[in-house]
Amino acid sequence: MRRLPPRVRSAAAAVGLVALLAGCASRSDGTGDDEPMISRPPSSSPVPSPAPAADPARWAPVPVSPGSVLGTGTLTSPGGALTGTVEVTSDHDGGVEVVLSGFATSDPRMLQATFSSTPGATFSCYNPEGYAFALPTLGPEPDQEFPMGRLDDLPSSDPSFLDSLVVYAVPEAAEVGVDGCYGDILAIAEMQWNSTQDIPPAVDAGARAGASGTVELTAAGTPATYQVAAGDTLSDIAERFTLDPEVILYLSAGRISPQGIVDDETVYAGETLKLDASAR
Repeated sequence: MRRLPPRVRSAAAAVGLVALLAGCASRSDGTGDDEPMISRPPSSSPVPSPAPAADPARWAPVPVSPGSVLGTGTLTSPGGALTGTVEVTSDHDGGVEVVLSGFATSDPRMLQATFSSTPGATFSCYNPEGYAFALPTLGPEPDQEFPMGRLDDLPSSDPSFLDSLVVYAVPEAAEVGVDGCYGDILAIAEMQWNSTQDIPPAVDAGARAGASGTVELTAAGTPATYQVAAGDTLSDIAERFTLDPEVILYLSAGRISPQGIVDDETVYAGETLKLDASAR
């Protein structure tokens, strides 16, 4: 066997190495024509789009604390003919109870007590307007307790929309409702409620279709009440005053529709909605 000289062997090895490298830098399509390989960056997985933000939760009132005093009031009457204090409490089972303490009166007639959502009652005949919650007939005892049902059964699950407790003498059956009078008012207790709801302020963004009614302002110049106009909707009114519809329903608890529905979400021309906590 003939051996190549060292220099020839080195040259042949170099040629073989070049051929090997050339083969690595090309690819064959099977036709014998080699094409250069194209260098591509490594593929990456597509980045998923961020999930849309969840809609903010609608406003909801803070639940009434069980086993607490919800509100108090003191009965006042002309000349002190009737006296007593009122306390509304909640129990741990979701019930509400009215406690009448120090009750005393010289009036021999049958007496009735009713929580009323109509403010500004006067010492004349009792002519209920709006929502009212009647207690059983009062007895002569100085300390009396009356169940008021469950919180869940009350409008907005919160009795703080009831402005006053009115005590009146029940008339004879034939006289009930005569001239719109349901009895002579003997005493009124203006209720002071311990409700601490976080009510956002109303801001009037201007009249618009669906919210073209009139606004009454507070002493500070902020919207207090709104009188519904024909064609208005609750959602448009809420948008006008930058409030959640639930806020308006809460502030206006005890509304009664022409069909007798309490707290109907449909609004009716001529009715007044409350927009400020001080108006509740």
